[in-house]
Amino acid sequence: MKNTGIGLLFLSILWLTYTSCSTATTCSVSKSGFLTNFNTMVKTVGDKELKSSDDQWTSYDQKFEKFIDECYPSYEENMTDDEKQEFWLKSVEYYWYRHGLGFIKRLGDKNDPLSQEIVSKTEETWGGVDEVVSHLLDEVGMTIKDFDTEQFEGLFKEIGADVEKWGKKLEKIFKDAERKGRKN
Repeated sequence: MKNTGIGLLFLSILWLTYTSCSTATTCSVSKSGFLTNFNTMVKTVGDKELKSSDDQWTSYDQKFEKFIDECYPSYEENMTDDEKQEFWLKSVEYYWYRHGLGFIKRLGDKNDPLSQEIVSKTEETWGGVDEVVSHLLDEVGMTIKDFDTEQFEGLFKEIGADVEKWGKKLEKIFKDAERKGRKN
């Protein structure tokens, strides 16, 4: 019985050491280390130009969530306003890399707590996501005016037509299923 207790104590200490090292590796033991780790991860993701379906995203998404949920709250109080702005700028940049142009829709998802945290903190530090997007576009020498709005209008018309076709197909599928259900 004594050996079992010692074994459990040893495993508990081993587990605590592992989890604290895991957090320390991501979050770092200092604010500057934390910010460097975060910026490096976002830069790495940007440099890799991964497709949204790439399996590597699972690992990056877990790290990103840990940075937002665990690390940032630990250092927020000691961060300057500029550091907070940079952190949330990089968070939106990560979403841009992760979700492409769909990042705006993702940030608007009211059922996603992580997205809502990013939106909330971005509003707090930048005044809104639109300010961050403008800043990101400025960094690459663009403005929203650089986009060909006619292309977007054409794209939205095509999407609308596709959605209408999908709707008709779904309606037919449901009617067919309903008819089969009546026959049985």
